[in-house]
Amino acid sequence: MVIETIKRRLKEFVTLTWIPLISNQTKLFISFCLLVLAFLIRMARPEWPSALFCSAAMGLCFVGDTCLNSMPIEKRPHALLYTGAGAFMVGHVCYAIAYIKNIIANSYAYFNPGTYIAIGFMICFLIVAAVCIKGKKLSPVMIGVFGFYIFVIGFNFISICSYSYSAKSLAWIGALWFLASDFIIGIETIFKLKKDILRKLVWLLYPAGQFIILVCQNNC
Repeated sequence: MVIETIKRRLKEFVTLTWIPLISNQTKLFISFCLLVLAFLIRMARPEWPSALFCSAAMGLCFVGDTCLNSMPIEKRPHALLYTGAGAFMVGHVCYAIAYIKNIIANSYAYFNPGTYIAIGFMICFLIVAAVCIKGKKLSPVMIGVFGFYIFVIGFNFISICSYSYSAKSLAWIGALWFLASDFIIGIETIFKLKKDILRKLVWLLYPAGQFIILVCQNNC
């Protein structure tokens, strides 16, 4: 009886059944709180090289969240999906620019062990992505968009890891969690998966990753 209880508890923990699904309104509230945090950091630390672009990146992510979560998915038009995806993509670019500005301001080298580790990780990421889409009937346009999106989020991840290594910052953790949430969303989109555990993982990793990226943009 004790062993069965332990097994059941462990299964519940691993499958995240102890975490409730959150509503679209809650998702938007979380995203708005992150936007407020980014704005406050920008106001409190205008001298930080990255502050402006980090706040812009979070603003774009909030636009993306609004497009994707403003209505039930079955009622959401494709225009909102494409607009949201585009906003997130530009948001990743803004985060990358923000951290590159930090690198330049501190006279750090862009290419360092952190950069190479991140590049190696992205190569593994690409291999996993290729295996996942192998055999799937995807249009050349979809494959092109998917590949470009991976390039953009990879550039952001590598740039943040580069800065994190030189500045001894924990921002790379946020970048990794942000990357993981994007990967899960990609898997959901390609395979048309609707799993509670995937939704829960996205909304654990995504806001936590953004929070770390924002608060650790200056040697944190």
